[in-house]
Amino acid sequence: MSKTQILITDIPSECFKQKWPEQLEKELFEDKFPEFKAQLFYYTPLSFLNRIIIILSDEATTLKVFNYVHSLVQDQGRKVKMYLTESLLSKPRSKSTDDVS
Repeated sequence: MSKTQILITDIPSECFKQKWPEQLEKELFEDKFPEFKAQLFYYTPLSFLNRIIIILSDEATTLKVFNYVHSLVQDQGRKVKMYLTESLLSKPRSKSTDDVS
């Protein structure tokens, strides 16, 4: 499976109050990588979990976005954790093999 999901976790609540997730989305998909907007499946800030989930269509694009965000948060001195993972959206659902009579 390809790694097409970026998890940014342990985001301080203050960042959500300051609208940092919205600013990041604009910077990524309007300013820095507008050509990647078509590959974006989900950009979901989850303030109650202190995380952002970004899911893109292919691993190469995801890696470029991951590396950019990783550098950006380091430059900004943000204390967050970042993970590059397989998207749970692309896993096939299990099917029952039992016959129902």
